[in-house]
Amino acid sequence: MDIIVEEDLNKNSYDYKNTKDIDNLNGEEFKLGINFEMSKVAELLTSENMGEYLDKARKTVAKNLGKNPLYYVENAQFGQEGIGYTGDALGLNPTEIKGKYAESGYGDPTKKVANDEYIEVKESKISFNDLLNS
Repeated sequence: MDIIVEEDLNKNSYDYKNTKDIDNLNGEEFKLGINFEMSKVAELLTSENMGEYLDKARKTVAKNLGKNPLYYVENAQFGQEGIGYTGDALGLNPTEIKGKYAESGYGDPTKKVANDEYIEVKESKISFNDLLNS
């Protein structure tokens, strides 16, 4: 009896898991994605083809967010393709402190690694003049 009642309750409920429906996607992420996709074709836009490019951008954003809900946070957070948040950055994995005075934070680190290398940052390739002119 309980199984039949549960099936009846779920029969007419809204399908929130359908990622092809734009209403089921995060609105802020969708807005960020539309803004990014339209900025890629900004020089091609005219009043005649605005609707066509906007429809293409909506389909692209819906497809990308359907696969990964944080697509534009990870790949285009600041309006630049390839720049975004990641969990693989150095310093995000702290080392555990052990030793006699571990509770104060001044114990012996578990691993001593000398890292004197420079890490190339993608943001450094953008000149200040390019930012002002865009």
